[in-house]
Parts: sequence; C-alpha cells; structure tokens
Amino acid sequence: MRSDVPELTCRARDMHEPWADWASNKVVCRGEPLRKVIRLGRQWAVTKYGLECRDGSYAIPSARVWEDDWVEHMADKDWVDLDDFVETLRVARWWARMNKALRRESALQR
Repeated sequence: MRSDVPELTCRARDMHEPWADWASNKVVCRGEPLRKVIRLGRQWAVTKYGLECRDGSYAIPSARVWEDDWVEHMADKDWVDLDDFVETLRVARWWARMNKALRRESALQR
C-alpha cells in the first residue's frame, strides 16, 4: 500500500480547496456508459449516480461516497489512478452534500 494513504484520506475530506482542472483525455468504455457527468477526472468522473470510473468498470453510488475507507480500499488496486480518485472523490462528496442540503430545503418549503 502507498505510504501517503492517510494524507490522501484527509485530502478526500477537504471541501475547501479548489478542485483540479477537468481532464480532456479520451477513455475507452469497457463497461456501462457514464451517467450525466458533473466533473471529469483523468480516470474518474462525478456523475448524477455518484463516482464512476470513466471506462465504466467501477461505480460508487453517491449514498456511499462518505464511507471512510474508500481511499485505502482503492489504494490496493494497481489499476487505480489514486490521485485522480481522491480529487474526484472530493468533488463527489461535495456534490452529495449539496444535493442532500437542497433536498432538505425543498422538503421544508413544502
């Protein structure tokens, strides 16, 4: 396992740092096509579904993005661009938090 996993786990919880730029690289789809994209990373994308590997091979529903062990879990996989995963996880967590707040506000207005 990478030695920087604890540091990356902390970074994945940081909602205040600006996000990295969008990626422009092409990725061959090997699995399910991505849902509506909110942010595109080199290997990972934030979508309406949650966090998805851009090739369609791995998806994490938005209800699960705040689970604590994602960085450690993905660090064990040699195919994962862990830096991109962490950056995209940050955005997915922000998006999930914003959606939850909007739903709560909408329910209060009814």
